[in-house]
Amino acid sequence: MRLEKISPEPSRGRGWASVKFNQCTELVDVDSMAIVRPRHNESYLGKKGWQISEVRMPLNIESTTNDELTLLLSPSIVQHLDVNQNLEFIFFDSKVQRTSSTIVRWYGMSYRSPGGEIPPIEVIQADEIQSGNQVLAVSSKENESEANEPLIGAWQPAADLASSVDEHPEVSGLTQVHPFVLPTPQAPTLSLVHRMRCKNAQCSHEILSTMKICPFCANKQ
Repeated sequence: MRLEKISPEPSRGRGWASVKFNQCTELVDVDSMAIVRPRHNESYLGKKGWQISEVRMPLNIESTTNDELTLLLSPSIVQHLDVNQNLEFIFFDSKVQRTSSTIVRWYGMSYRSPGGEIPPIEVIQADEIQSGNQVLAVSSKENESEANEPLIGAWQPAADLASSVDEHPEVSGLTQVHPFVLPTPQAPTLSLVHRMRCKNAQCSHEILSTMKICPFCANKQ
């Protein structure tokens, strides 16, 4: 799968872009997509812009053939894409299995919403990262009911960490030792960094729990 052309779509209004790919024979049951900017902390394009957690977006297909695929990107998406920025377009089938991906160098199309307004992007997956049935990061208790949904792609380092703890239970501490009862070792609890809302009521941004000062409003946490 390769990028063929990026062009504006003025017939739909300002900020609309058409993205055409060729050599798309592997996209048989394509159902959704994700846009990622590699090597960034906030790498996934989500509802309010770039974010940490994985997210998928519905496809807006303009046309498709056996070998070509043309997508339409709305202004709410294009406003976050910078010229000469390297992006990864990831495609998923109806079972949320990754079917294809390609690197796109964004060119020839830029847009900024007038008046600084940032319309939300339509998404179709909760803001959380999962590995199988194990939730690696959950932003709030409201998302706990969605912990068993299929994931986009697990982060392998976190999965390796969890398996190494299971293989070495002796690392956990014992509070009491009874002379006749053999204590049962327990695996240590992993402390995970999570996203939280800034404590400043006038700031609407989310930050990491380890941050002492909000980088957006400079409010102490």
